[in-house]
Amino acid sequence: MNNDDLKEEIKNRIKLSEIISKKVILKKKSENSFIGLCPFHSEKTPSFHVHDEKQFYHCFGCEKHGDIFSFTMEVDNIDFYSALKYLASLIGLTLNNKSHQNISFQNKYKTLDLSSKFFIETLNNKKNKKVLDYLNKRGLNKEICQEFLIGFAPSKNYDSQLIDFLKSKNINEEELIEIGLAKKKYNNLYGYFYDRIMIPIVSTNGKIIAFGGRSTNSSEPKYLNSPESDVFSKRNILFGAYNVKKSKQNIDNIILCEGYMDVIALFRFGYPAVATLGTAVSEKQIDLLTKLSKNIFIVFDGDQAGKNASIRLFDKLLPLIKTDNVFRFVFLPNNLDPEEFLIKNGKDKFNVLLEKSYFISDIIWLMGIKNKMNDTPEEIAKFWKFIRSKIYQIKEKNLQLAIRDDLENRINKLRSKIRGYNSKPNNFINLNLPKIENDYRFKVIIAIILNFPKLFDVFEKKLIKIKFTNNSLHEVKEVIFSMIKDNSDVSYTQLVETLKERDLIKFLGDFRLEAIFSKLRSSDKKVEIDESRKVLEELIYMVNNN
Repeated sequence: MNNDDLKEEIKNRIKLSEIISKKVILKKKSENSFIGLCPFHSEKTPSFHVHDEKQFYHCFGCEKHGDIFSFTMEVDNIDFYSALKYLASLIGLTLNNKSHQNISFQNKYKTLDLSSKFFIETLNNKKNKKVLDYLNKRGLNKEICQEFLIGFAPSKNYDSQLIDFLKSKNINEEELIEIGLAKKKYNNLYGYFYDRIMIPIVSTNGKIIAFGGRSTNSSEPKYLNSPESDVFSKRNILFGAYNVKKSKQNIDNIILCEGYMDVIALFRFGYPAVATLGTAVSEKQIDLLTKLSKNIFIVFDGDQAGKNASIRLFDKLLPLIKTDNVFRFVFLPNNLDPEEFLIKNGKDKFNVLLEKSYFISDIIWLMGIKNKMNDTPEEIAKFWKFIRSKIYQIKEKNLQLAIRDDLENRINKLRSKIRGYNSKPNNFINLNLPKIENDYRFKVIIAIILNFPKLFDVFEKKLIKIKFTNNSLHEVKEVIFSMIKDNSDVSYTQLVETLKERDLIKFLGDFRLEAIFSKLRSSDKKVEIDESRKVLEELIYMVNNN
């Protein structure tokens, strides 16, 4: 393992906050970010921020900025090699003074490669002709199987098993368990994959790091991935990226989808594609994606989960997008995934969907339109406020201004239409997007539960059905609901203090019920629980049936 590979391995396996917390008392801000007093200058108010997912720290007081290596070097006053050696030792790696080769990692890559060869040989055995026939029926011919190194993990009663094969190569049980090829139960060793079509997950430098297995029968789960290990971290890999890179062609467009079977199907139809191995997309994966192509199409499954995942990705992209890349969203109809759509409708209709895909500005507009209840000046004002809140999340100023100009132009056309002037109808409004909540309704629901926690028990079943696509409000809701479930006597004060401690209170704005209810009635009398209950019941009905 060379210097750069080892650096990446350390970054992938050690959280920055774990190292920094040895020297600095950190307070959690969100799932992957922390704040504390800067170790590099004297301060009383914390301005030292640590971001695990982005893998850097930054002090807004003294402007110190760096990663896990620069922090270790500066705090411990050591050189880079010493920092590398120390951090490697924390995860059980030893360095070779000449080339930093790590025998343990090389052995694991070798074992995974041997496993892939075993799966391929098993697939091509005459005994498994039914599996080959199944693959051919799905359009996975010999060339595609070779491109993606597709193999087969036999059933438990098959005469040749992976574990026996690897043991014959002097590979020990501990290593098989560590890389997710085997598991131990009641002191017996069992394979992790049985009776599954095996698809290797390959790193960008061409090393097999894990497997995905698709069931050939009705057994669940339908898709099973290797557990995360020393060599495999799902959030740091895009399935199919190696296949795209090794083609050594300039890729004008690339498609991001959910699963490896979609990537393979898209490849079969001539589309370069990668997959996240699920609907959650990390910043690391976004970074990898932007390096593969300028134009990126997001094509998740057409069911509600896929649409919601597209919106979550959109929210994550806003502060990250730059003028170097163009992101476009495709929403597949009739709950179809990309493979199903292509098989049913063909390339021509798929190309039409790509051509009619939605840019970032289109999605912002659609989300605003979805929230706009009528054409009153008040609703238009709220609509424009929502649009602006999304625009200002875009950090690259030139792109922010360009998108703002586009949306302001649409706003002016909308105003002209409302006033009765002729204007061209908007072509995007009728898109069947996932339901986007009116943030204000959801804030009121949270505020009522916050003020009257006892109402949670009354409406619990209906409350937990509500889908929050606003990540910030979702986090607030999760904290409040979890505390009430743990302690039915929890008070308003305790809930508020916890939200303040976690820096979540800011997402609610003015959560006093008197202020909220003043918009719903003419009286300014104190809000009681019975009135809140009626309003809450109506709001729950509205959001669950919107």
